[in-house]
Amino acid sequence: MKYFLLCCCLLLQVVTKAQLLYPYKDTVHRYTIGIPEKWRYWIRNDGTPIKLLVYGIDKDSTKRIADNFNLSVIDQPGIDVDSAFQLVAYFTSQTRLQVQDTGSYMVNGKRMLWFDDVHLSESRKDTLCASDFVVYHDSKVYVITCTTTPSRMSNSRELFHRVAQTFKVALPPMYETLKIDFPTDRKWKIQSETDDSTMHFMQVLPTNETAEHWTNVINFITFKGRIAQSVDETLLSYKAQIKEGDKGAKFTQLSKGDNWVLFKVESNHPPAAATLYYVLQTNSAVHTVSITVSQPTLSDDIAKEWADIFRKGKLVTE
Repeated sequence: MKYFLLCCCLLLQVVTKAQLLYPYKDTVHRYTIGIPEKWRYWIRNDGTPIKLLVYGIDKDSTKRIADNFNLSVIDQPGIDVDSAFQLVAYFTSQTRLQVQDTGSYMVNGKRMLWFDDVHLSESRKDTLCASDFVVYHDSKVYVITCTTTPSRMSNSRELFHRVAQTFKVALPPMYETLKIDFPTDRKWKIQSETDDSTMHFMQVLPTNETAEHWTNVINFITFKGRIAQSVDETLLSYKAQIKEGDKGAKFTQLSKGDNWVLFKVESNHPPAAATLYYVLQTNSAVHTVSITVSQPTLSDDIAKEWADIFRKGKLVTE
């Protein structure tokens, strides 16, 4: 057990025909799979192909064997799902007594090949039944092996096959984002949001305001990926863009660190507006968050309040 990390977490609910399944996401190996309600799971980090172990609570009459499944990820470039299926069938054949059924599914755009069999346990003391499912993606073989006893297979098989059909691979890559805790003295709403492989943009307004009639607007912009320039160079770029758009705008740098800067821009250009900017550069992204107020100047109190809010933002990867 020293190789396993028991993970206890809340999972979002997915309703199936007979039993609830909760999606588990592996962001390292980029897949999700449904875990039956009340089952326990362990993440395995000991360098073996098995990455996930999942066990049911109910055991057989001997109190030794419960329904369970594991998920393995094997690097195997240059093959396809049919070749991967043959490899899995071969390596599991040494203890196999009988193949009961085979077939295929199309699951989330991927061919999934499967077989049900009867085999001996590793100790060769128990006879077990299993459903094995194979998916191939991006030079990797994903194998889901669901196991139970012969007396339970007729009931467990349907669940095993439903679990396997929740499997999704090729999750979108994770990106770094800056999370800000908004003041709780008012309610906020997302007015608009766009996201692609290079940039994420989100605009937030108080719930009682609109894009046409507002007093405060918060904008988030994340440029995904590291840029080859210092925060001083980034600041000069912002300054040049602002001056180009409004030559009368007043630009004031408030504070700066090694990888971040706070500055404000105030303008009488109709419509009058003042904006506080916070720019944070990391090895993964450039984050800019700003608040704009519908008045020509930004008071020291407002600037300090929002500077503290922005600086307390937390970087998360999701």
